[in-house]
Amino acid sequence: MRHSLKKQRNEVYFERAYDELVSCVEMEKEGVIDLYYFDESGFSQKSNLPYGWSEKGVAIECTVYQNSKKLNVLWNYHHNK
Repeated sequence: MRHSLKKQRNEVYFERAYDELVSCVEMEKEGVIDLYYFDESGFSQKSNLPYGWSEKGVAIECTVYQNSKKLNVLWNYHHNK
């Protein structure tokens, strides 16, 4: 199960943003622009899921900051042709 805000989104704004993204992808294919994807995510320091996963034999640790409500993570992706 996962949390979702899909039912709360504004469909008009969503469709407008989707159309703009499709246009950007086309411009990248034509060599007009270099398209980069950027995502910002936040993770709760006090997860309601008391487990996680990792590669077998690899322990993953995350520092817990007692005064922080969430940990922000930035991710950048550029699709090379």
